[in-house]
Amino acid sequence: MVDTGVQLQFPPGRVLYAPEAPRWISALAVSPKGDRIAFTEHAVADDTHGDLRVVDLAGRVTTLAAGYSSVNKPFWSAGGEALWFTASRTGGMPQQVHRVDLSGRERVAAEVPGGLALMDLSRSGQMLVRRGATWTEVRARAKGAPEEAELAAADLSFLSDLADDGSRVLGTDIGQGSGPSYRFYTQGTDGSAPVWLGEGDGQALSPDGRFALVIRASPQQLVVVPTGAGEARVLEPGPVVEYRRAAWDPTGRLVVFSGSERQGERRLYVQDVSGGPPRPVSPPGVELSKLGRPVSPGGTHVVAAGTDLVPALYPLAGGEPVGIPGLGENDVPLCFTPDGRELFVARYEDVLPVVERVDVASGRRRPWTGMRRGRPSGLKGQYRVLVSPDGASYAYSYVRWMSDLYLVTGVR
Repeated sequence: MVDTGVQLQFPPGRVLYAPEAPRWISALAVSPKGDRIAFTEHAVADDTHGDLRVVDLAGRVTTLAAGYSSVNKPFWSAGGEALWFTASRTGGMPQQVHRVDLSGRERVAAEVPGGLALMDLSRSGQMLVRRGATWTEVRARAKGAPEEAELAAADLSFLSDLADDGSRVLGTDIGQGSGPSYRFYTQGTDGSAPVWLGEGDGQALSPDGRFALVIRASPQQLVVVPTGAGEARVLEPGPVVEYRRAAWDPTGRLVVFSGSERQGERRLYVQDVSGGPPRPVSPPGVELSKLGRPVSPGGTHVVAAGTDLVPALYPLAGGEPVGIPGLGENDVPLCFTPDGRELFVARYEDVLPVVERVDVASGRRRPWTGMRRGRPSGLKGQYRVLVSPDGASYAYSYVRWMSDLYLVTGVR
């Protein structure tokens, strides 16, 4: 990664390939002869959708296979004439072993139920394969409810927002049933059935609950989608080519998001939902956290993290950030209390976060004891917790993963 974007260099200093932002590459594999490098290329940051490509030492790039909803690292055959990899075209985790030669002839060599990942390939063709099952569990407790409710929306769904009154959540399904572009939903914290709203990655519910902010891919768009009847509206992108995370201001008239311009660094933007392009309000290198409600009750500041990964208050009118005493890079801001004096913060020193109330001016911390936590077996991580501003409601989700390792022979 360089200031102008992602580059593939070989040898160091000589650029073989540089995808146009916001595209990025991962999972490099050098051929046995050292004359080609295979890699996966993705259109959206931190996403597993992608294509399999090869570049030679002259910088000529060839797309061997494309359109995967999830693709893992490729491995070269012993003679360098083909690549083996696990991938899926239908959403969720890879379930198939693919083989593709350098002319682009591709076939599915093996398929199993459940998640599948090729970990290594021997010169004799033996495969080290991990087979596993991954799913999320989502639970919530509404204000005044005697106990938690299970929110069973999909096998792989992640929370991004909780309504101020704690009545419902916004989530995104990335599992097998989601398709290549994901799908998002709202669901009552009483465990009622989810309401599916369309394709995209759900970001935030408007203060009145009538709309949801959604990021859609290929091309990237920031969209305002009604949670009831009505038509979706695509917000004018201006120079922005990548959206990372979006939230509403307390009035519901403005959106705040982190994104980047072509060949530029990520920063914060503010945009009027009634029309007009976004305007930058922070220096480069500033991003919103992945969940919660980061804008202050008065709509003057937003909590975001700079290059040091430490949350601070950034004025939406532009200007220098204001530090919050005592916060560190393991702290994830969730929301302000209604008076704006405190922040609910999830501190990630372990897989299971500790939620505390932090005084914005002094940094004084005090525990929030509204949620009972347990440590389930197979806990992989991705633990997300959301708290309402009054601290009376909460929701959380986490990933569970069970897997086995196999040595596979005879796949051709």
